[in-house]
Amino acid sequence: MFTVSTSDPTLVDTRQTYSVVNCLADWPSNVYSTAPNTVLSGFIDFEDPCDNPFTFDVPTQNNANNVLTGDFSGTNVDFYLNAFTITPNFCTLTYTITGITEAGQSSSSVPLVDLTSDLTFDGANSGSLSDG
Repeated sequence: MFTVSTSDPTLVDTRQTYSVVNCLADWPSNVYSTAPNTVLSGFIDFEDPCDNPFTFDVPTQNNANNVLTGDFSGTNVDFYLNAFTITPNFCTLTYTITGITEAGQSSSSVPLVDLTSDLTFDGANSGSLSDG
């Protein structure tokens, strides 16, 4: 059994061929033409590590800006998401807002179409959600 480890993401979901040559150390076939040797070959499948990540951590969402209070007066109410972490770090995380529930209500009472969000962590306003 062979185990291969790589940090090359271009190998994800590929199959590579390998070969192993078996020969006698004191009688190498490249020196002695009658020396026995055996060549075995097979495949190595490089699976996607994002299918089963090594770590996936959801940080506490305790940002002081996340105290969402508003009176629907047109003043923006902003939320900032602390980014989740995943290893390997090239795995893509997708954030989706499925609903917002007003305190004391049992179902979503804020229309999601009225919200502006930047849930791609790539710079300014990353992780933001606003009603304005």
